[in-house]
Amino acid sequence: MFPRSILTLKSLISLNMQSNQLSTLPSTLSTDLSKLEVLYLGNNKLEGNIFHPTLFNIRELDLNNNLLTSMYG
Repeated sequence: MFPRSILTLKSLISLNMQSNQLSTLPSTLSTDLSKLEVLYLGNNKLEGNIFHPTLFNIRELDLNNNLLTSMYG
């Protein structure tokens, strides 16, 4: 489970959540962490569609070794 306490870090620029057995991301990720530029989510259990249309500031994204089927809504 994604730790909700991270969503309170409004100035966070880089987040590494690799190898945490995450299966979902919070729907408010893009609004709560609007300054996020680097997001590492590799080696988790994310599946389905992971598209967040408001993640505009992301410059570096790692989603390797997950169960994703799509990145588009």
